[in-house]
Amino acid sequence: MIRKSLRKWLPVGGAASLFDDQFYVRTNPDVAESGQNPFDHYMASGWREGRDPSATFSTLFYKDKYLDPAQPAVNPLLHYAALPAHQRRTTLTRSPAEFLEIQKRVIRDYFDEEFYLRAHGLTLVADPLSHYLISGWRLGYEPNPHFVTQDHVSRNQHLSHSDVPPFYHYVSTHGLLGGTGPLVPVARRTTAEAAPVTDSLAAVLEAIAPSFDENYYLSTYSDVREAGIDPLHHYAEHGWKEGRNPSELFWSGYYRKQHEDTVPSTINPLYHYVTAGRDLGLKPNPFGDALWPAPTAPTEVEWAEASPATDLEAAEVVVVIPVFKGYEETLRAVHAVLANPQATRFALLVVNDRGPQAELNQALGRLADRGLFLYLENEVNLGFVASVNRSLAFCQGKDVILLNSDAIPYGDWIDRMLWHARANPDAATITPLSNNATICSYPQFNVNNRIQLELALPELDACARACNRHLSSEVPTGVGFCFYMRRTIIDAIGDFDAETFGRGYGEENDYCLRAQKAGYRNLLAHDIFVYHSGGASFDNTFSKDMVQIEQRLLRKHPDYTSQVRAYVEADPGLDARIRLDLYRLARSLGPRTVVFVTHNRIGGILTHIRDLAERLTSEGVEVVILKAADERSIRLEHLPDSKRAIPIVSFETLQIDRQGHLVAAFLEWLRPLLVHVHSFVGLDWSSTERMMAIIRATGPYAFTLHDYAAACHRNDLVTPLARYCGLPDAEGCRRCIAIDHGSRGVVDPAVRRETYAGFLAGAEAVLAPSHDIARRLAPHLPGSRIVVRPHEERLPPAIRRPLVMDEPAGPTRPLRIAALGAIGAHKGSNVLHDLALDARLRDLPIQYQVVGYTNMPERLASVGVTETGAYGSDQEAMDLLRTLRIDLVLIASIWPETYCYTLSLARAAGVPPVVFDLGAPAERLRARGEGVIVDPALARDVSAFNDLLLGLPLPELYARRGEYGQFVYRDILRTYYGLAERDAEERARLSA
Repeated sequence: MIRKSLRKWLPVGGAASLFDDQFYVRTNPDVAESGQNPFDHYMASGWREGRDPSATFSTLFYKDKYLDPAQPAVNPLLHYAALPAHQRRTTLTRSPAEFLEIQKRVIRDYFDEEFYLRAHGLTLVADPLSHYLISGWRLGYEPNPHFVTQDHVSRNQHLSHSDVPPFYHYVSTHGLLGGTGPLVPVARRTTAEAAPVTDSLAAVLEAIAPSFDENYYLSTYSDVREAGIDPLHHYAEHGWKEGRNPSELFWSGYYRKQHEDTVPSTINPLYHYVTAGRDLGLKPNPFGDALWPAPTAPTEVEWAEASPATDLEAAEVVVVIPVFKGYEETLRAVHAVLANPQATRFALLVVNDRGPQAELNQALGRLADRGLFLYLENEVNLGFVASVNRSLAFCQGKDVILLNSDAIPYGDWIDRMLWHARANPDAATITPLSNNATICSYPQFNVNNRIQLELALPELDACARACNRHLSSEVPTGVGFCFYMRRTIIDAIGDFDAETFGRGYGEENDYCLRAQKAGYRNLLAHDIFVYHSGGASFDNTFSKDMVQIEQRLLRKHPDYTSQVRAYVEADPGLDARIRLDLYRLARSLGPRTVVFVTHNRIGGILTHIRDLAERLTSEGVEVVILKAADERSIRLEHLPDSKRAIPIVSFETLQIDRQGHLVAAFLEWLRPLLVHVHSFVGLDWSSTERMMAIIRATGPYAFTLHDYAAACHRNDLVTPLARYCGLPDAEGCRRCIAIDHGSRGVVDPAVRRETYAGFLAGAEAVLAPSHDIARRLAPHLPGSRIVVRPHEERLPPAIRRPLVMDEPAGPTRPLRIAALGAIGAHKGSNVLHDLALDARLRDLPIQYQVVGYTNMPERLASVGVTETGAYGSDQEAMDLLRTLRIDLVLIASIWPETYCYTLSLARAAGVPPVVFDLGAPAERLRARGEGVIVDPALARDVSAFNDLLLGLPLPELYARRGEYGQFVYRDILRTYYGLAERDAEERARLSA
């Protein structure tokens, strides 16, 4: 008897409403027998014991996914209940696939791989940790020599009714249950010694100091700068725990995420890198370990090739370079202005502010004497602001481009500047993109990007010109490294405020804000990239005086900070950075690329894409994947071992409605051999139509009929009542839509079919994996020219089960039947449940299992069906079929599958499949004379189905097994796609 709960008096917020009493009693018989109230038991001790409060909330999953192990333990259900309603709706509380990865992370350091393989004779297992979590623990295998599974289960009896691996439960709940002593990680061998765990701050400081950039840290983290804290000590003691970066080259969060299997969470990541990670070849950031090379002074040969600037009177614009120090940078900047031909007539004025470097002063004097540029020398050091004002006065009547002496322009940059000036007569200032220009920075926004990219700097500027031609956006303030100033506006609002800003910093911000308040705009030119090394104008003084500099600016413009914050949040220049990222990626990949478009789900499409990508890669073709991220956005991915894909950081997803033009531009720049659409499932209808239009305009494309999305919004043709609909006409579909309360924005089925038919009619190839789906969909997709192309069969050879002749199924030896893969309602999870229930009620000698996982593990467990969990590889699935001595594989799909990879697994493993006479599985078995094909009506008559299964002649079925043979196409582009591949060089020439 369950005692009455005191829950209504407990301050638990919404936790009570999330608790399922009946579920808790059913899955925890010890609680039921004790007579305790289930809710009170969970709140008092159950959560600490890792018990679940309902079928939809996993206590340990939630704890290990969301809660900080370094903080005091809290009840996960209470934590979840305290979240705002909108956050609860988007917070996963159970996910079998993700739970497996979480379990790996939690036990990895305590799992002894060498012991596991040696003790259990698993010489062929490639991934021991996955093997243990998926199947090993169920087979009684121990994870290390010190853990005894049965002892732990006897102390935690609820685990007998749970699907949680006992060793994971032990590690995860160790602190919650007050485990004695610390958990001791397993010692592991690596190619280099792991970074030692040390409590010595002095040792950490000594090790990381050479790789720590004080200027970067102070300029990036204003709170540290304003507090006057020593930056190195702050990072060593606190900064790394807060995810801060110690330099441009080392990204703490990236390093941890990319190398989480190697980097302990308790160790300073930079300390790990300098003591171990560097030797192991671990990447400190996505780009590389090299900075852009420092500028060097031009050679005499280079100077001889430079052309003199025009005289002041004839010039349309004057480039002004204020000089103080920096021999190499300054001479390179001056040379860059003179060496890049322009259509614009420009003068170059170099103003030397009494710099301290005699060598530089002499070099500038010699070059000026050669008539290369105009040259002014201040009699005394005036500072940057006064030097600029002198220059502006000298250039009276002319527009001016201020160029820092450590900034290097490329190509026809002046011509592009003037194009923007003429096209935008209200533009007071124009600033280009740069690696180091705060809100005008690329590739990372508001960052000094000193890490070298995959191309040379002049090429980066050429890319910006090509992909962002004539594009610009408004900024609250320009950045002074390269700064176009219109003469009429200088005359209207005055020059720089030397009285307020003295020797410099803040003067260009003040000028831009004054121009803005006078009714003018400041522009960011998207099609110009100027490199800014910062070496000649940035030092510690700037970092340490930043507070005073900001105060001077804010006294004049109290709205400055608000404007900049609003700009950073809105980020109008994002489009420019995304375009440049995508253009670089397209340039790097080249035209010998195939683009896959697909959904973001698991299943056969994922397997097909993996296999197809491997084949294309082997033929020297690059593969890029556009994957649905949600209803209105896509994610761009590439294969992990791609040699030509480059890291891009400007976006994670692209919104199709707002950024579809960027997807279209990427495909236009790439000009791939083919766009292969596998699925639009997951996108809403307007996004699907937009993607169709983009792909249609790209060039050759193919479409594979993996499912029935072209005819029905429920792409598996399974109705809300979990029944196969039979693919009726449009009117029949409308009746189904009327009761489909879970779907939103469903387009009329006639419109869907007509739209898909039009899209497929323009495809280079419409591929069907089986004759069955081709026959079913052809009447609904007129003009599609469907061709049947079965998927390749490339499973590894398996040790085949011998003929089952020894002992027929009976009381002492049940018939062992397994469903295989990820089993949802469309894959027959309800059928499996009903079969198992009937077998239990009638005490039939049938044992049902799932090699994989289902959408209803609790319901199935209640009728005796066990699940192994997700398997890590095809080989592991076949090994499980053999290990569990499965007699038959049941493929209970209630929809006409288009291919069915699990059928291939069963055949490769040598286990006869049982399928409904529906779709490709029946077609494939009938063609080979193998397996068992049954009437789909048996899905609703499970008693008759069980009787049929018990009556099957197993020896005969095993005798009829054909040898599993691999099937591959000679080459993918021609024999699979039927594509007459065009020469890449010719395609590139035509696209130029």
